[in-house]
Amino acid sequence: MLRNSIVLACALTAIVAGNSAHAQSLCDIDRDDQVTDVDAVHAYLFHAGLPSGCTLATCDADADGAITDLDGLELLRAAALLPSTCPGSVPSPGPSPFPSDGIVLSPASVMLTVGESRFYTAIAPGEDGSPVNVTQEVNYVSSNPAVAQAPNLPGTKSEVIAVGPGTATISAQDPMTGLSSSPGGDATMHVLGALESITVSPENVTLTVGESRFYTAIGNFVGGDTLNLTQEVEYSSSNEAVAVAPNAQGLRSEVTAVGPGEAMISARDPETGTISNAVSLRVLGDLLSITLAPESASRPIGVSIFYTANGNFEGGFTLNLTQEAEYSSSNPAVAVAMNEPGLKSRIDPVGAGETMITARDPETGVTSAAALLTVF
Repeated sequence: MLRNSIVLACALTAIVAGNSAHAQSLCDIDRDDQVTDVDAVHAYLFHAGLPSGCTLATCDADADGAITDLDGLELLRAAALLPSTCPGSVPSPGPSPFPSDGIVLSPASVMLTVGESRFYTAIAPGEDGSPVNVTQEVNYVSSNPAVAQAPNLPGTKSEVIAVGPGTATISAQDPMTGLSSSPGGDATMHVLGALESITVSPENVTLTVGESRFYTAIGNFVGGDTLNLTQEVEYSSSNEAVAVAPNAQGLRSEVTAVGPGEAMISARDPETGTISNAVSLRVLGDLLSITLAPESASRPIGVSIFYTANGNFEGGFTLNLTQEAEYSSSNPAVAVAMNEPGLKSRIDPVGAGETMITARDPETGVTSAAALLTVF
């Protein structure tokens, strides 16, 4: 807007002077070596023949209590010194048209539980087509009072209260003009029934000491509705020597592994007392050994073999380490281990003979017992 106003003022200056080549120098009317909004106002003073110096009475064209570039533009137009079409100019936009002939409510759609409420905002088109906030002037109506009720209390007229499960259409009407939000500007309120159960996932998790996992809790309501309650419920661990649930604000679903063993993780809704299913969290202790399979195998030259490496951890747990381990052959002239990502356990026979294959955990250095591979 500022740039457009100055361009118009400069264009006018050049037109009046009759010399467009001097437009740049003529734009700096107040001679401060820069073209600003003040120049637009001075352009009006200069060409309209008013005395130097502006007052609110003479120059505040838009009556906003301040003299700005917009005032210069409006005064120039009022004095008929600004052509209807000016080269290089962009017409000043009018009021933004409201995208509806009626009232529009927001938010357009909400989901609440019984007892909760929502305050709506009502916007209507003004006389010039621009949006006007009529939130406290209109009356609100619920299509289904058994689901949602609109008390229309002074000062809180836009509050709608969820009273029962189901769906209601919320509309608004101006009692003075009869203008309504129906049908295009109405809002929808969906109210959940009673909480029947909570489902926590994932069901089975394996971590090492120090790692954490974020769970998800989904509420299942009467009528078949579901709602994510992950940050609303409280989490607990059946064995805090294995895993702890701090229930930190914003990180409610984080559970941290603190020791080897197994714990059952569950969630509870603090409002209803509803408790979720319990899911297993296994925490691995130290890696004690690696079991490589098969223990003995034979392959012809050129036919690869894939091994499986299982880690045996403190606490009696096992974990497949096939793609985490590093493999080696005692006789590369018989078989080679390429250790390609995604194919780490593939061993390629390249010559007749015998070789011993082993798998090693790169983090701990734990190495499996050797497995015999015969190549023919």
